[in-house]
Amino acid sequence: MASISQTIPNFYGGISKVPDSAKGQGQVKDALNCVPDLNKGLFKRPGARRVGSSPLTGATSSGFWFHYYRDESEGSYIGQVQLTGSVNMWSADTGSAITVTYETGQESALKNYLRAGTIWPRVTITSSEALQFTTINDSTFVCNRNVTAAMQPTSVSKTVEKPHQYAAFVEIKRAENGRQYGLNIHDPSSSSLTPITSATHLTVAATTTEGYTTFTGGKGHCPHIATQVFDETNTGVPGENNLVFRLTTTGQQGPLPGSNTPQPTDSEFTCSYSTSVDLLHGGFQWFDSTTSGTASTRTVTMAGRNYTVTVDRSETVQVRASIKAIRPAPTPFDSQTNVSVDTILGGITSELSGTGISFEVIGNGIYLHSTNPFTVEAQNTDLFTVITDEVNDVTGLPFQCKQGYIVKVANSSSTDDDYYLKFEGNGGGSGPGSWVECAAPGIEKSINSLTVPVMIQRQSSGSFQVKRFTYDDREVGDLNTNGDPSFIGKKINKVIFFRNRLGFLSDENVILSRPGSLGNFFVNTALTVAGTDPIDISCSSKYPAILFDSLEVNTGLLVFAGNQQFLLATDSDILNPETARLSSISTYNYNTKVPPFSLGTIAGFLDNAGAFSRFFVMSNVAREGEPNVNELSKVVADVLSKDIDLVADSRENTTIFFGKSGSDEVVGYKYFNVADKQIQSSWFRWKHSRPLSYHCCVDDTYYFIDDQFFLQRIDLIRDDESTFVEHGKEYAVYLDNYVSASGGSYNATTRKTTFNLSWLSHITDKSVNLAAVRAGDSGTIAIDIDVPSSGTSVVLDGDQSGVTLLFGYLYTMQVDLPRFFVQKVSGEKTVNEERGSLVIHRVKPSFGRLGQYNSVVTRTGKVDYVDEFTSSTYDQYNVADVQVEDEHIGTIPVYEKSNNFNLSIKSTSPLPATLISLTWEGDYSPKYYKNV
Repeated sequence: MASISQTIPNFYGGISKVPDSAKGQGQVKDALNCVPDLNKGLFKRPGARRVGSSPLTGATSSGFWFHYYRDESEGSYIGQVQLTGSVNMWSADTGSAITVTYETGQESALKNYLRAGTIWPRVTITSSEALQFTTINDSTFVCNRNVTAAMQPTSVSKTVEKPHQYAAFVEIKRAENGRQYGLNIHDPSSSSLTPITSATHLTVAATTTEGYTTFTGGKGHCPHIATQVFDETNTGVPGENNLVFRLTTTGQQGPLPGSNTPQPTDSEFTCSYSTSVDLLHGGFQWFDSTTSGTASTRTVTMAGRNYTVTVDRSETVQVRASIKAIRPAPTPFDSQTNVSVDTILGGITSELSGTGISFEVIGNGIYLHSTNPFTVEAQNTDLFTVITDEVNDVTGLPFQCKQGYIVKVANSSSTDDDYYLKFEGNGGGSGPGSWVECAAPGIEKSINSLTVPVMIQRQSSGSFQVKRFTYDDREVGDLNTNGDPSFIGKKINKVIFFRNRLGFLSDENVILSRPGSLGNFFVNTALTVAGTDPIDISCSSKYPAILFDSLEVNTGLLVFAGNQQFLLATDSDILNPETARLSSISTYNYNTKVPPFSLGTIAGFLDNAGAFSRFFVMSNVAREGEPNVNELSKVVADVLSKDIDLVADSRENTTIFFGKSGSDEVVGYKYFNVADKQIQSSWFRWKHSRPLSYHCCVDDTYYFIDDQFFLQRIDLIRDDESTFVEHGKEYAVYLDNYVSASGGSYNATTRKTTFNLSWLSHITDKSVNLAAVRAGDSGTIAIDIDVPSSGTSVVLDGDQSGVTLLFGYLYTMQVDLPRFFVQKVSGEKTVNEERGSLVIHRVKPSFGRLGQYNSVVTRTGKVDYVDEFTSSTYDQYNVADVQVEDEHIGTIPVYEKSNNFNLSIKSTSPLPATLISLTWEGDYSPKYYKNV
């Protein structure tokens, strides 16, 4: 057998659960409380510094956590919404409680929404996904997935009503001589018709015969020649009025009949008369003898003679005028007589008495209104424009009208192009003005802001206010042309922000507001489709596709359903209702409890459909074609719990943390890509001293809250508050939940120092390994401490009264190394030689910065071999001894076959440990087998 050695150059490959023979170079069985880093190696994770000295005030075990990053100077905040609907906020930098107020008069209603209380009957919230948080600038939107969105009922809020429920406006187009300005006012519930009988032909006869059938002398000058227009209105005969006719009597001078005198005298001359009648207006209720049995007649006097005018023929028409047939006197037939609009309007209004129709004269029109429905028809449409609830042509609307009058403009038979106009008078009153677009009168206009997401908003004072978000009302259109957003009547699953539009995911729809107007989910005009209109688009799938979350990518918005993924994008340069497309791009299961997250240029999400969670990444998301989807958790198939409900990602540090509420373990994933090439893909585990309630990454810091509500932070990059410098050497703190304390009381007799740690009263688990560290003259000094069974005082050896110590919990770093093989590396592929016989003599781990480690060799059938290395005497006051070495190469004796032992490296002290590489030495025989 040949004596050989081989070096494993790094250990940033992370955890791999594949068989040892299939592991790649640098992968390990387990990496607990480690961070695999390309530059530093596999190093012990930094300690967790407590924020504040005590647990978060007011925090509860049941509630919904969220975080909010303000800016670099102010830092970030941690928040919790309790099951009662109460909201608590704390500074992530100090742990101090921040004042939270509620919108005036709305505290109870806001809490009801946050706990899904009495607004809509719901079961008690128990699912960790019930409340969803989305932060936009200084406002955090809170969405309750248990609440159904609704409009305000019309009894609370509705669009502007017309001035009167039943109204019409009658405009006179022109004033013309010899015309009757008649209207038919009808009750639409009545089927009766009103008969209107008018004369169509008249006859006339003189009541005296002289000049007609008898002649006398001395009349040669014809005194009865005349013409006159008669208007038979209000004759006293019920119903007979407005008959207008013209009588014309002409005369011819001549000798008396039978007179043959050659020289006639005056007495021998006479005048022969002829009279005709012209019907100018047939009037109202004038009958001929055929219609009524007795013809309507009227005797008039003209030029000293009486004439009898008889209706020779008449006609009857049936009109819809069950309330009143308005038939005012016709305008003068003499073209030389001026006709005024005021006279016409006066004639119409004078006949409205007793009809129950009220009126208001406005300009050249009359505004009619009543408490009961009615219709108005013009007798002659060339004289009037009659406007009721609806018009077909906007050009026919008057320039003067009733303030607030609303009409519907029906452009065609389709209801999709209808819109509404309201008259706004100059100065706010009736009269001259203009028509502006409005909403249909009396319909629901407002979204109930207590059934849709509410806000937790930072105020200028630094406090927070829980308040309703301002949602714009429906200002134009009706329920068809400007209908309710599709989330009304459904539950909203998530608030999103995309392309300067606020959006909701509800059922199978993505609903986006108008750009720049975040609370407006209604169109701006019903006249046309605008690019700034809201977008309300539904996904198409053969599976149930309830949308839960989204993530913005370069090509659009990646939207996640429970078992499918969609892309909201546009083929145009601008996203608008006409260009938006929501298309399916993949069909992977998705854990709805955990939001998707970005890994820089690719998207990540979890699938918990099986016994364990699986971690997928999606890249090359395009409008056309399928994206690339890869599972990165293959090598740790049984490490990710099915019940993961907490994810914290730090893109700056290329690290993602997966956690589970109530568990003390966090699984981390560290990645690094250069262009399209993946340089690092490593898994590791962290174990906290207490179960987890919440965690997040903000500004290069990993924050977490344990079940005792201590807020702690682990700085993912160097931070001044997590390190101290002594004699030019920088030392990090490797304690969990550590906090500084000073003012110890030294007892010279016992030579011990007592510290009062008030926060120990919150510690229920007394089995924690409490320790203290402080800076020495040439390094760090660590001191183990016994946790008292009661009280808050701890005792340390020596005089520590004049120094500040850091108190915290010890935690263990552990790396379980895989079986050693003779490895051959070809390109990026590692081949482990399994057929030969390998006996390991010794293992030489190479460390970077190191304070202490244990090597544990577990051998089959033998007692474990444990060896401890400490850079100097540990747990003593040898202040001159440096306890941290910058580099160290250890030696671990083994002398076992490679398949007969397991090797673990541990570090349990509050000192650093960094595993850089490892070299093993041993004997190897290939057993002379050849490949065939």
